[in-house]
Amino acid sequence: MVQNCNPADDAAKLQKLLLAKDYAGAKALCDLMDRRIGQYNKLSQLHLLIAHSRALIAANQDDRDSAIKYFTESCVLSPFFEDYETRRNEEQILALFSGMDGDWKRSQYFMKVSAQWDIEAGNFSDAAMKYLSITDLYAMSNQPTEAKDAFDKAEALIGHRGNEDYRTKRQKMISAFPHILTDSQTREEAKPTSDYPAFPSPAADRGLSGTSDERPQCPPLPHDK
Repeated sequence: MVQNCNPADDAAKLQKLLLAKDYAGAKALCDLMDRRIGQYNKLSQLHLLIAHSRALIAANQDDRDSAIKYFTESCVLSPFFEDYETRRNEEQILALFSGMDGDWKRSQYFMKVSAQWDIEAGNFSDAAMKYLSITDLYAMSNQPTEAKDAFDKAEALIGHRGNEDYRTKRQKMISAFPHILTDSQTREEAKPTSDYPAFPSPAADRGLSGTSDERPQCPPLPHDK
C-alpha cells in the first residue's frame, strides 16, 4: 500500500534532486510519485513537474526517445496551468531534437510556436533569434522564399541594431546564404505589432473568448512526412 503523500514535499524533494544532478534519485522519486498519483488531485501542477523532470532525466541519460516523449507531454500540460514559459522552452527543445533528426518540417513548426510565445511575452530579442534559426532550417531544406520571409520577420522584431548574439548570427546567415539573404543595414527598423508574425496565436490557447474554466487546447502537430 502506498503511504500518504504530501505533494508539496514531493515536489520540493524532486527539485532538489534535479539541482543536485542526482538523476537516479530523481527517477526513483518520479516512479514513487506516479504510484501515488491516485492520491493527488485529478490534474495538478505536480503532473507537469513529473513530466518535465522525466524529460530532463532522459535527456541527461541520452535517452532521446523518452526525452522527446516527456518534453511533448510537458508541452501539452503546461498551458493548463498557464505556464507558458515552460511550454516555450519545451517547444524550443523539441525543435532542436527534430532538427538533429533531420525532420526540418517538425523543427520549423516547434521553433515557430516557441517564437510566437516569446512575442506574446514581449521577448522580441529571443523571438528574433529563433526566427534566424528558422531561416537556417528553411535555407537548408531548399526553401528560399520561406527562408527570406523568416529572416525578414527576425529583422522586423529586432533589426540589425540588435544585441551582439543576434548581429553575429544574422551575419553568419547572410554569409552562408548570400543568394537568398541580403544585408539590410539601411532598412528602417520595423516595430513589432500585436499580430506579427501571424503564426498561431497563443491567445487562442488561453480560452480568452470563452469561460474562465475553459481548458486550453494544444496546437495540432504537423503530420509526419
